[in-house]
Formats: sequence, C-alpha cells, structure tokens
Amino acid sequence: MVLLELIEKQADGEMLREIPAYAAERIMKAEVELRTCAAKGERTTLRDVQRNGYRERDRDTRAGRIKLEIPKLRKCSYLPSFF
Repeated sequence: MVLLELIEKQADGEMLREIPAYAAERIMKAEVELRTCAAKGERTTLRDVQRNGYRERDRDTRAGRIKLEIPKLRKCSYLPSFF
C-alpha cells in the first residue's frame, strides 16, 4: 500500500507533502467515478460522461506546495470538493 510506505518513511517535509497529495488523489478518484458512473477504463452503458485527461495544478497546504493532477471530463466540468 502506498500509504503504508509513506508512514514507514522518516518524518520529513517530503512525507508531509505526500500524505495530503495521496488523500487528494483518492478523493478526486472517488468523485469522478461518481460523476461518470464508471471506474477509470470501465465500459458501461450507465456512463454519461467520459474522462478527458488531466490538468496539473499546484495547491498550497500547511505542509507545503503539492502538485495535483485534476481529472478533466468531456461534457461537464469537474472541480474537486476540497477546493
């Protein structure tokens, strides 16, 4: 698990930035799956919106600046709930 690897690392500034980035990635993945009605790469008749790559954004946190890859959608916009 990626999270376990992060916990096992020495407590340094890099680890403190990786934890919020990991959490943000998981939140965005869940939100986009709900919006598209399908997991990434899954084919289903329920899907009404397709993914269209990512846009990179930097986000300032208390732990420092983190880089996020925010999913893009074709027919609608997506903004993570934590923004």
